[in-house]
Amino acid sequence: MINFLFKNYINLFFKNILYSETWEDFDIDKKALLFKSKDRLLCITSGGSYALNSCLENLSSITSLDSNEVQNYILELKIAAIKNLNYEDFWKFMTIKENRNIRLYKIMRLSLSTNARTYFDKNINIIYNGVLNNGALYFGLKLMKFYLTFFAGRKNISKLVKNSILSSQIELYKKEIEPRIWNIHSKNLSLWSMLLYGVSPDQIRLVKKEDINGIKDIYKFRMKEVFSKTLVKNNFYWYYILTGKYNKKIAPPYLRRENYLKLKENIRKINIVYSDLLRFLKSKGNLKFNKISLSDVLDWVDDKKRDEIIDKINNIRRNDIKVILRTKSRKYFYSEFSLFKMKEGIKYLSKIEKTASYTSVQVFQKL
Repeated sequence: MINFLFKNYINLFFKNILYSETWEDFDIDKKALLFKSKDRLLCITSGGSYALNSCLENLSSITSLDSNEVQNYILELKIAAIKNLNYEDFWKFMTIKENRNIRLYKIMRLSLSTNARTYFDKNINIIYNGVLNNGALYFGLKLMKFYLTFFAGRKNISKLVKNSILSSQIELYKKEIEPRIWNIHSKNLSLWSMLLYGVSPDQIRLVKKEDINGIKDIYKFRMKEVFSKTLVKNNFYWYYILTGKYNKKIAPPYLRRENYLKLKENIRKINIVYSDLLRFLKSKGNLKFNKISLSDVLDWVDDKKRDEIIDKINNIRRNDIKVILRTKSRKYFYSEFSLFKMKEGIKYLSKIEKTASYTSVQVFQKL
């Protein structure tokens, strides 16, 4: 029943867009997977940013898949914009709400697949809003900004954003912000309220099974780690949450001016697949991927499907495979990757992850 309501909520309010942006720290993946030019990457589309950031790593090929066809439409739209627009127009098309976006869309719409073109023609308001200003995650981050500003105070949030000294930021967060945001109201934070942010019912059940206060405790712990290790001005995820926008110097790699030409050159390497992960793995007799990013997809599926996915990956016949995944679970480590070993430094990677969205980042490599 909850799954049914979740799907209809996302469809009704967000036109089936969960994510217009991928909220995963790509720097972690670069450190863990050590990308090389010969690598063949398999990743989850989500908001499309992971595949686009991967274009800047000079990989051999990038296969991006998602079972939600609209998430793939978002990636198609971003690719079409990159192919057809100069940097200034691309930046505005992604980030700014204005009528001009519709004129820009008409320039690129024939670069889209028929299904993607039909979807955006019918939902032209998505274009008008600016691509990134859509979806459940966008709405959730706006709510988070409101909550943090209301309880911590606009002045303290402004100080946090402008701070240039890490020790000063740590002190500010510890004394002026943390006690105010984790208050009597946060105690009433329902796990199910995370549905508003696009968190799946299955993932919420996983956390709830471990601890009824799981979501609150995860964010409290992880936010303290994030603000203790990286200045907000060097962390575009939290800069966006606290200010409600990117700027051209504090933004994901694919949105930065200095990367745009390289992005245009490598965008052809992306292959978009409309399928869920297990169906795709079953359909391929000889998988040739050696770098696999599973996002948090294993949190979204039941035990049977999770085991099948892991079994298929275990049986890929390459000796240089590395797999990275994220989870909100505090107890679950994916030891079912029986033909893999967990890379050293996993605790380090989880601690320096800059979004504060996940409890752990887990990395495996072939034995």
